[in-house]
Amino acid sequence: MFKTLHVREGECDLPACWSLLEKNPSIEQYVKRVVFIGEVLVLDDSGKPITSSMVLRRLSNLTTISCNAFELDWLALAGDPIVTLRLLQLRCCQLPDTVWTDISTAFPSLSYLRIIDFVATVGSVDTSVNTTTVLRSPCHMCWLIIESGTQATINSFLHACSACLFFKSLADISLRVNGEVLNTFLHALPDVAPNLEVFSAVRLNYLKPVPHVFNVNKLQMLSSLSVESCTHLHKDLLHLINVLKDAPALSYLRILYGVEENYGFLDFELHAEAWETMAVALSGITNLSRLSVLLYDKDLVLLYDLEITLDELHSILTSTTVIPDIEVALTHRNQFPYLPLTNW
Repeated sequence: MFKTLHVREGECDLPACWSLLEKNPSIEQYVKRVVFIGEVLVLDDSGKPITSSMVLRRLSNLTTISCNAFELDWLALAGDPIVTLRLLQLRCCQLPDTVWTDISTAFPSLSYLRIIDFVATVGSVDTSVNTTTVLRSPCHMCWLIIESGTQATINSFLHACSACLFFKSLADISLRVNGEVLNTFLHALPDVAPNLEVFSAVRLNYLKPVPHVFNVNKLQMLSSLSVESCTHLHKDLLHLINVLKDAPALSYLRILYGVEENYGFLDFELHAEAWETMAVALSGITNLSRLSVLLYDKDLVLLYDLEITLDELHSILTSTTVIPDIEVALTHRNQFPYLPLTNW
């Protein structure tokens, strides 16, 4: 028995789907995934309106919906929520801020939400930017991934977060954004996600320095942090480490440290001295039990020539800190996983 129901674009398909369910009601319990590619409402031959929500409501064990945002009748779904739904994937859509409340009302048991080509409707937006947002949790939203979001997109999302309790349970956030967007997110982080446990930030823009400043005192649950820096931002990274001394639950710190091309291998001694200073600062993070340090050049090319210096760096870190589990490694673009820390 099939478990996925595809509803293709065209006026005949949604009514045909409805007719199929009416004539074969026994299949309703087996359909767990619906893919909509078309409009939210069409008419059958008799002029009877058929909506996507009418189809969805007949599927008693529905767990997954894939569609464009405009294909869902949000008002109807809010009045009669689908409590079995666990995964919702929305495609290429301009979303108003109210959609976050609509989603939480229509699908109260949602555990995984993915939004592809997310474009904010607030402010000036570069619509060519492809943004993927993912949220997941055992009960409510707690996993968020944002890739390549514009400043306006992030501002709109943060505004929605602050206005909706739907996001207050966020526990895992991973960002792959430019420095300006990251700075905005860091300042808003304690208010947006007070229950944050895992945070990862990977900057795509090496040219804009980012002051890693946020009130870590409000993040009492933060236990895992991954940050990226590069050589000329050493002071920012050192400042962040000093701030993390106030993070009571922090036990895992992952640092991706870029070596600028113009420094060269011969100048790496200064780099090692900088790490010695940083190692002293790291020892001040009370509960830190695992440290991962990865080094790469500006183009994310493997730096095989640094193997000896990596040994020296390992010696520096182990001799000046009390961290029992230290990983120092090289990384390459194809090897670096842009996924939440739980998968690393």
